[in-house]
Amino acid sequence: MLFIGCATTDNVDRTPPEVSIIEPENDEIGAPISITVNAIDNIRVSGVSLYIDGVFLERKTIPPYTFLWYSDYWGDGRGHLISANALDPSGNIGMAKPVTIDVLKMTKPKVEILSPEHNSIVQLQQVMLRWKPIDNTSFYTVQISDSLSTNFLIVDTKTSATSMLVNLVEERTYRWRVLPSTIGNIMGGWNKENVFHRTDQFTSIFGRKKFDALNSIFPTEDGGYILAGSTHALDKGGVLIKTNRDGRVQWERFFPGIEMAWFTTAIQSRDGGYVAAGLNSSKESPADRWIIKTDSSGNLEWSKTVLHDGAQGVNSIIQTSDGGYVVCGYAETDSDKIDIVLTKYDETFEIIWERTIGGKYHDEAFHVTATSDGGLLLSGMTQKGTDMASDRAIVIRMNFLGEEKWRRDLRSAGGARFAAGIEHKGKYFICGTSRTADNRQNAMVTAFDSTGKHLWTKTFGSLRDDAATGIAILNDTIAICGSYAADSLGMQDAWLLIIDSDGNEILSKQYGGKNYDGASGIVSVNGKLTLVGSTTSFSAGSSDGFLIITDLSGTVFQRPQEQ
Repeated sequence: MLFIGCATTDNVDRTPPEVSIIEPENDEIGAPISITVNAIDNIRVSGVSLYIDGVFLERKTIPPYTFLWYSDYWGDGRGHLISANALDPSGNIGMAKPVTIDVLKMTKPKVEILSPEHNSIVQLQQVMLRWKPIDNTSFYTVQISDSLSTNFLIVDTKTSATSMLVNLVEERTYRWRVLPSTIGNIMGGWNKENVFHRTDQFTSIFGRKKFDALNSIFPTEDGGYILAGSTHALDKGGVLIKTNRDGRVQWERFFPGIEMAWFTTAIQSRDGGYVAAGLNSSKESPADRWIIKTDSSGNLEWSKTVLHDGAQGVNSIIQTSDGGYVVCGYAETDSDKIDIVLTKYDETFEIIWERTIGGKYHDEAFHVTATSDGGLLLSGMTQKGTDMASDRAIVIRMNFLGEEKWRRDLRSAGGARFAAGIEHKGKYFICGTSRTADNRQNAMVTAFDSTGKHLWTKTFGSLRDDAATGIAILNDTIAICGSYAADSLGMQDAWLLIIDSDGNEILSKQYGGKNYDGASGIVSVNGKLTLVGSTTSFSAGSSDGFLIITDLSGTVFQRPQEQ
């Protein structure tokens, strides 16, 4: 076949687009970084794609081909390869010459929490959360929940304010945190969760995410307090907390034990330092007597664990007028019974004398106090048999050598024990607990004269279990702390009971929340009463320590918040 007048013509576009990257300045920091790509084609450009280190970032089909690279995720202080290509309608691909850009190592934005400060107490239902940026933060995400829940009650994202007013209906413990971000979506780290407590029941609360408890309080020379207890938040051990007169923490020190360990008592020594005592247990021993000495800042000077074949521990310690120390507690004997152990140490904690007091069963001293004539007053319990009714409250008056001058014990239908004693105007007032025949527990207060003559015994409490744990004198009245159950704010509440010298009730007031709260110690300082104890109603974890500063009317002193 003959074809005449025909010719072949190739009209296919085989010319790729011309592409170039306008190189950003080196040492860029933050996000976004603007990257512009120039692309031209003899017909038209269908699209331009940008890549960072070979990873596709974005594609644009309409000029100008300017991309925003949020470089915070690449902000590692190294160079990064930027590449681009352009496509025309015929499928031709033009490649730009890659460029390298250095992105400075990023520091994520942070915030500083201003208020409420950690473990602070707020009274009002409306609470102002305040924070401030540490760098050029543009907006914040705020979360708030109760202390234990993982579901946050409030999530406010991308607020540009540095404060937020929240309405918290329930009186309980709350935790909150803030996440700072910049315009380029550089996400900072969440600030450490802060905990605050909405209540008017306490002056101060101390604790972390796990178990914390306070067992004793002692007034310090500067008008503040040294508090002793235990914590599981930093492992298991004893904790000392020094506060000022308003209950604000000045320092806190943790002392680890071997297995289970805690401080039951602490005092300020004459050199300005502190002595704390309690027990320290291990796999080899159920409990050993544990005593530590610190300087005035709470730094450890020495620690002593007194080994014993059986269980033993310290319940109370005092410093005597000669500079030595007297420690009371208990120790298990070879016959598996528990005896009272009273030990006198010199200033270096070398033993001067030791007394063991006990009968056939369980005897224990819970408190020792110095008397005006240089002697000692010991409060505790003695067991006369194996049933609860055989437990008797015991008080022992001794001279400075630990020699007994007189001993008195009180019985109750369901058993009794003394927890603490104090001398006032030639009389001794001892508090503790007694049980009825139907096993209901009441607070008990007893008065003796200097010769040991019994003056009166009175019980206080409710139809449920109540207890007295500490005693102090203020303006010729007797203040007792403990726990109270009936008509309480919760399971059991911290209790302040004030009576006159004849045992007549002046005031009974409870403090707490929905769960267990109990006071373990009380002192009289600067015309006020200060109680210490443990709370599960308002806690960052399973339990926290608390401080209540009050007057004789029971009104709680509210510590001013830091600005």
